[in-house]
Amino acid sequence: MPALLSALFPSVSHAEAGELGGIAMAAVTFSSAVWVVLTVVVFVWFLRRLPMLKRLACTVLFFCLPALLIGGMALWEYALDGYTDRPEVTTKPLVVLGVTFPPGSQAHYDGAGGFFGWGAKRTLQSIHGPRPVLLGNVPIDGLIFIPENCCDRARAEVSAGTIVDDLPCGDTMFDLTPAGPALRSCFLAAPVTWHGKQRPAGSYVDLTAPPAAQDTK
Repeated sequence: MPALLSALFPSVSHAEAGELGGIAMAAVTFSSAVWVVLTVVVFVWFLRRLPMLKRLACTVLFFCLPALLIGGMALWEYALDGYTDRPEVTTKPLVVLGVTFPPGSQAHYDGAGGFFGWGAKRTLQSIHGPRPVLLGNVPIDGLIFIPENCCDRARAEVSAGTIVDDLPCGDTMFDLTPAGPALRSCFLAAPVTWHGKQRPAGSYVDLTAPPAAQDTK
């Protein structure tokens, strides 16, 4: 018990965890003892008129009642809680933020409500095509974090080897404008010299920040 409390609450000292563990163990022991006594009372007094087989069955059911109630409540909450990051392969073209993804694309959905996922309100979280698709004139492999960036922005995984505004971008944020996608920021997929400074692959470049601020990153 103290080890479990230390794992759940790292800021709690070992002494405090031991004390809390002792209190929790005492509470569990007391509750269990009370429930055993109640079970014996039910068996001896309340069910005394039943045949022995039914008496034993009802006593076992009464003894397991807390576990059944807790399990039922957990199952009910799980059933109504929807789902997270459920994958699905598309069977027809799907248009997302102006990008047409062909059949066979990998889409991931979150679902809210419903019953064990049936009838849940689905929200597309990300989608990746089986081949590069075009966001405006930029080849991309997929769109990610779709709800967080809808609908005037798009976060995309740019296809390997693609240069966007002289930058070899990977994970990229675009502003969606009438003239097409405008690069806002990206993580570099390859080293590049930018603003006179060598930046390694994986560096974050923000075109909305002043060059002086970029040089400090």
